[in-house]
Amino acid sequence: MANVLIWSSYSERNKIPEFKPKSKLASKLPEPFQKYRCTHLDGLHAPNVNLYVENLLIKYEEALLEAQIVDFELIVKRSMQLVERESYVRKALAAKFPWFLVDEYQDIALALHRMVKVLTRTTEMKLFAIGDINQCIYGFSGANPDYLNELCSMSEQYGKHIELVENFRSRRKILQAASIIAPNPIPLEPKRIDNEGVVKIYNSESYNSDVLLQILGVITARAGILPKDIMILHSRRKGCQEIANRIQRSELNISCFNSAQDLFDYRRPLLDWMGKLMSWSEVRGENAAIRFNDLCVHWQILLKTSGYSFDDAYSIEQRTLLFNTLYDSQSHINNAYSWLQFVSERLNLIQLLIFYRQSYPDEVVEYDKLAKALSTLGPLSGLSISEVQDHVHRKNQVYVGTLHSSKGQETTAVIIADVEELNVNNQSDKEKLDQNQRLFYVGITRAKNQVYIIHKGHCPLVNQLLEGLNHPTVI
Repeated sequence: MANVLIWSSYSERNKIPEFKPKSKLASKLPEPFQKYRCTHLDGLHAPNVNLYVENLLIKYEEALLEAQIVDFELIVKRSMQLVERESYVRKALAAKFPWFLVDEYQDIALALHRMVKVLTRTTEMKLFAIGDINQCIYGFSGANPDYLNELCSMSEQYGKHIELVENFRSRRKILQAASIIAPNPIPLEPKRIDNEGVVKIYNSESYNSDVLLQILGVITARAGILPKDIMILHSRRKGCQEIANRIQRSELNISCFNSAQDLFDYRRPLLDWMGKLMSWSEVRGENAAIRFNDLCVHWQILLKTSGYSFDDAYSIEQRTLLFNTLYDSQSHINNAYSWLQFVSERLNLIQLLIFYRQSYPDEVVEYDKLAKALSTLGPLSGLSISEVQDHVHRKNQVYVGTLHSSKGQETTAVIIADVEELNVNNQSDKEKLDQNQRLFYVGITRAKNQVYIIHKGHCPLVNQLLEGLNHPTVI
């Protein structure tokens, strides 16, 4: 198979090898400053330069380098400069990678877009890009739908772009609502035609009780939808916390998973693997939903990352070691921390993770968070591995999270609360208006069967949806 250079705009942020950890200051920088860094890459020669912010940026990046620290934005900026200025770098990349594959193109910032263009314009490297401009919701990090639109307009260089219009997730009414809200409507064709789906809009100001709890009670009791198949979305983390508290105080007896309070990111491959090890270990593989062969895949990745040869990583000895470790670990399943210590010692995980950290630092950070949470003084101290899996795999819990966090997920029913939070005070701010439209679009399209929208009165996005629907259901 030919070599291919792949950039996934989401996951590759966590796969920068051989650099010192990010500056701890980076996550605390004001959002406008971070966005400026991602959209003004040519210093004083950049268009619309802000001299005050530019001087701050120069001082900040100088301070990083003096401290021998580099953060993600500086890595990408220096990489872009290297690719644009040095022809031998471009030739070397093109020689090794004849194809450049970019997933989620709408999420990349200007530096990566410029690298794509210069590599495909000055070399024989071919481009295959996938994206959806209606799902461009990371404007705070410099993402802009114009970059994907620019590629689509360059048919002489890249060929005619192909629109994928068949949707295999959502019912017809949900796709109809999504097309009304989308800033760039695409007539999506539903492949699931067994029923029309449900889109209902509620004005909570017309009720004396909590509409969200009413909806939750009805769809779980009458419609028979399990809590794990329900997603409640809000535009703010604080709003997620308020919703989780209301559910917990209610008489519904429904447990919820608040993603805004995550102790660790269970979606990381390393954490996901640990959760699967727990599941398999609990029943020693009997009637387990996870096959032992699937557990071996990430085990082999750990070994190869640590310098094991292909033959050693895939050897029967290593498979046997993993099997025996999990089989023998059942005596520790009533205490997850004891189980983790046992498995870690038998598999020599501490040593393996030293090497794994070089390529996947953020994954090991999440593993460390898990270990800390399970330890004697941690918030999950004393839990069994079955109880921990409720935190890792969200067993039969309603998912409560932000609209941003929902991207890439899907579920049977979606409740979008307090949509008026997406209102924009300045109606001339088209960038913000479009951004919030796309955010609303992403929330709607997470649903397979049912969407419930709650607002408190004046909300232009809800009005737009009502005007577009032929027979809107307003409750």
